[in-house]
Amino acid sequence: MKAALKIDMAEQTCLAIYINTSPQRQESFYNLQTKEPKLVPIQDVATQWNSTFLMLVRAKKLQQTFDAFCSQYDQEHFALS
Repeated sequence: MKAALKIDMAEQTCLAIYINTSPQRQESFYNLQTKEPKLVPIQDVATQWNSTFLMLVRAKKLQQTFDAFCSQYDQEHFALS
């Protein structure tokens, strides 16, 4: 269980970085969202003790958007479902 959780957290971190480092990918991610307010993935930060928790909570909220984004960009290995 712990190993699977670490892999999921690592994949989520990589996906958040992948989306957040490109304005085009961020815009594409925004456009896939149907609910307001439109959100971006949160990246965890080593110096902020609760950032990993916040990243995972946001990922759960945006799970459908992440899955659609991964399909659109041929990144299915990062899909959260």
